[in-house]
Amino acid sequence: MKNHLRQLLIIQFSIIGLACILSTNAQIPDQTDPGSALLEGFMNPVSSAKPSVYYLMLNGYLNKDYVGTELEQLSAAGIGGLCVFDMGARGAVEDLPPAGPKFLSEEWIGNFGTILKEAGKLNMNVQLAVSSSWDMGASWVEPDEACLALYHNSIIVSGPSELNRKLTFPEFSSNAILDTHGNPVFYKDVAILAIPVNRRQIAHEFIFMLAPGEMHTIDQVVLHNCQHEEPVVFGQEPLYSKEFSISVSTTDYLETSFSEVLKSSLEQSIEPQHFDFTPIEARYVRLRLYNNPDTKSDQIQLGEFELFSVEGENLVVSPRFGRGDGGMMVHFNSEFGHNDRWTASNIVDGDYNGPDGCWASEGLPPLVVEDLNSVLVITEHLDKNGHLKWTVPPGEWKIIRYLSTNTGEKLKIPNPASDGLAQTVLICLKEPFSMELLLFRYR
Repeated sequence: MKNHLRQLLIIQFSIIGLACILSTNAQIPDQTDPGSALLEGFMNPVSSAKPSVYYLMLNGYLNKDYVGTELEQLSAAGIGGLCVFDMGARGAVEDLPPAGPKFLSEEWIGNFGTILKEAGKLNMNVQLAVSSSWDMGASWVEPDEACLALYHNSIIVSGPSELNRKLTFPEFSSNAILDTHGNPVFYKDVAILAIPVNRRQIAHEFIFMLAPGEMHTIDQVVLHNCQHEEPVVFGQEPLYSKEFSISVSTTDYLETSFSEVLKSSLEQSIEPQHFDFTPIEARYVRLRLYNNPDTKSDQIQLGEFELFSVEGENLVVSPRFGRGDGGMMVHFNSEFGHNDRWTASNIVDGDYNGPDGCWASEGLPPLVVEDLNSVLVITEHLDKNGHLKWTVPPGEWKIIRYLSTNTGEKLKIPNPASDGLAQTVLICLKEPFSMELLLFRYR
């Protein structure tokens, strides 16, 4: 019980200690001092002004024989309220409290009633965190109410023709809840768009604001090609990047603000490749990768991009993996993956290979949409079984299927009897919205 009590009060000690110090060092206020009323308010605050603390029901367990004593100790220390929080426990098994009842079950409500009764005797405010652990969610949350993400894939078709084909599912989270056929239990088609394939952007690009948005003098970049290690997805041939360029801006990241300082080619190797250029001031830096003509695939990959100041500091390493005020990627126009696999952020994470360390393009550089009216919404032509029947107009068209389904995200550290799906009322945009609808500045 001592170990359990120590865990239960670990969040409360600092507040209780402060209250005790104030209590032991209290002086009788001078009633003639104009500030005495304010001092009195600090020394003997009204109930509504007293601090509240989390009151953790670890593993959903409550010692009903001890809760009264515990709350008396908290009240005596100056605590005026509780936020009851049901959650799981971590640590050595022998130190953990026993498993309690399921969150909001009849037995659990009875335990909560005990807390209310004992707190009421002490005039303590009681609040309730309405979930076991975090984020919001519960064992009764169904897939259609759980966290969703937006995924997409695409095909290229030519017209004039009659299209009648079943669209495949986009790649979705490996944690998604699946049926016996391996499809998501819940999914919803959000939109089917048809975009004319007229003109593409000239390259895949990444724009960085240098840390922390200040001017720096730079003189070197280092690029690492990627060993992809996924032949089933990409084939046996390495998808190395080759031609690239570096441009800088001292003002903003509009297209017209950049000046090119380096254009070169990478060797077809995964070894780090260094490129020096004349020192130049920059606030924003743009990396462009041009599709590799030596590969049969439309896709290319990159393992890492490093940009160095004249002092030898990498100015674009992600703050998650480097120093706290690292550079920020403010724009990219293509990525193949999601959930940290093959994503744009992987080129500044310090990892050089594999799906969690490399970026991959979705295909060729993105389309440029000259006129939004040329983008057709053809969602109504998709039936409930995923078959698309559509009369394709003349020319080449890219058809993008946007679909939402579960991420499979669950509660983080719940009461063992109360695990379940996390819940949201929003759709999390896990992938960029094709980017092809956002490229008007490239006209």
